[in-house]
Amino acid sequence: MKQIYPRLSQVVQGFRIREIATRIAGVFLLTLLLNVSVFAADRYSVAAGNWNSTSTWSDAPGGIPGFSVPTTGDNVFIAGTYMVTLNVTNTAPTAINNLSISSVATFSIFGNNSLYIAGNWVNDGIFTAGTGTGAIWFVKAGGTQTLNAGASSFYNLTHNGAGTLQLVTSDLTVANNLINIAGGFDPNGLNITNGSLFTVSGGIFSGGAGSLTTVGVTVSGGTLVAPSGAFNVSGNWLRSSGTFTPGTNTVSFTAASGTQTLNSSGTGSPLFNILHSGAGILQLLSTDLQTNGFFTNGVTAGNFDANGRIHTVTGLTTMNGGSYLAKNNTQTLNGGLVINSGASFTGASGAVNTFDLALNAGGTLTATSGVFNVKGNWTNNGGTFTPGGNTITINGSTAQPIGGSSATTFNSLTIANTAASVATLAADITVLATLNVIAAASLNLASQNLTIAGTTTPTLTGAFSSSTSTVFYTNPLSIAIAAANYYNLNLTGGPRTSVVTIGIGNVLAPGSVTALAGTVSFYGNGNQSIPAITYTNLQTANSGTKTLAGNTTVISVLTFGGASANLDLSGNTLTLSGSGNPFLVTGGGTFISSTSTVIYSNSGATNIAGVNYYNLTCTNNTGANTRSF
Repeated sequence: MKQIYPRLSQVVQGFRIREIATRIAGVFLLTLLLNVSVFAADRYSVAAGNWNSTSTWSDAPGGIPGFSVPTTGDNVFIAGTYMVTLNVTNTAPTAINNLSISSVATFSIFGNNSLYIAGNWVNDGIFTAGTGTGAIWFVKAGGTQTLNAGASSFYNLTHNGAGTLQLVTSDLTVANNLINIAGGFDPNGLNITNGSLFTVSGGIFSGGAGSLTTVGVTVSGGTLVAPSGAFNVSGNWLRSSGTFTPGTNTVSFTAASGTQTLNSSGTGSPLFNILHSGAGILQLLSTDLQTNGFFTNGVTAGNFDANGRIHTVTGLTTMNGGSYLAKNNTQTLNGGLVINSGASFTGASGAVNTFDLALNAGGTLTATSGVFNVKGNWTNNGGTFTPGGNTITINGSTAQPIGGSSATTFNSLTIANTAASVATLAADITVLATLNVIAAASLNLASQNLTIAGTTTPTLTGAFSSSTSTVFYTNPLSIAIAAANYYNLNLTGGPRTSVVTIGIGNVLAPGSVTALAGTVSFYGNGNQSIPAITYTNLQTANSGTKTLAGNTTVISVLTFGGASANLDLSGNTLTLSGSGNPFLVTGGGTFISSTSTVIYSNSGATNIAGVNYYNLTCTNNTGANTRSF
């Protein structure tokens, strides 16, 4: 055939050569794409020495030294009992493939040299990372690259490959900087300890079920997914870009001293739970903070400094130690605030909004000079409350007890709850300045004591229920009594005025007050004593016997009412100074004159009520003035 068809034979051979060349080129191209050299080889250490020395390497275990130093795509075995020292930096284009350190071998890094690896790292021996600026770079372009750190730690570790770096078998310790620039970082349920700065600038760090303990955290790109295990941070937290996915994790801030800053890049990048356990100060830096779970300041923790930033907490805020420094911006604690022994919450000019508030024995609450809203229960169990010039506003939409084991002294108290809810005293309270129950709000005093210690008349526009309580007006200066139905009303301490209607359900203690203007109505359903003072208008109502405690004067009208209320003068003198009808009998009870005297003293025309008198005296009845029966 070669003789008959020489040209045809040459053509066929040409096609075969081109086919083989094409296949070789394809394999070479594929190898480049996989970041593995077409000339990849195995290199075994057969002597102690430097990485860049051919006398260190052989192509077989225990083989003859003198082979080329590891290069692109090579599998490197630090074998035998030898120590190999990385004394040069291989660059990303010359990244080795796999690296394995045998059980009795040592691999160390000298100075600031770096090693780029595109395959797996297995350490069964000793790895000495050094303390320079160099790093171990994991750069696999695709797929999964595994890292078994063994019992050794890294100094600087950077993942910059588009593939996934996955921990296997052993926990990871990085003494200095741990950086994820690209691709995925999968802890695979193992624990990571980092001695300096943990940075995510690209790719995805998937926290997994293990723990992460680090000094600082920086998220400048990519995504940091919090581990479900412990997440401990002893340095600064900074998110300038990228995404932090908190899950339901707790981040513990553990700085033992100094100031640890937290900059989460605003309320759109929340943390879930925050535990501040370090003795240092945890301080918000330049952005607001959103906490979607709980916030807890530990027993031995330092202060939490909001530093003029907004802090919003969805869950419970618990102060077990240190002080929460609210400063001059809004703190919204939707899950409530608990202040325990040894801890404090210190307000400034910023608003505070909380649900339940519990101030326990040994805790301290210093109110803000701004708004302080409580949408749940107010509970004072023996803590120290310093109200300053503040107004506490009770403004929830469900029942709100104001109580605890100890009494509370407020500066000003506003009840602004909805019509469907009632604020109910469960302990005694004192209001130093102003009590305001706004329209549509409701305050029930239950059986507690309410002390009005200021000179401002309470504003009781909404529902005010005295139940079986006692209200004290105690300021030594003059104060007008608010229009309301009181159960017990004590006016001891100074001059009191009234131009409104006040009801007395049980006891009126006038103290030094000798006259009350307006109308005083004794409306209880039991027996009541009527103090011996001068009333402008006096009324009896409902049932029981209302008994004069002494000589009494009514300037305008005495109304004897109530379906079964009796009026017993008990041998005292009753002076009626009004004209016209100064004594109105409107009820069905009994007028008990006993051995008393009733004096009608007005100089004008006066109608005398038709009741049985013991002594009846009409004065100033000369001239045209008449007395009619």
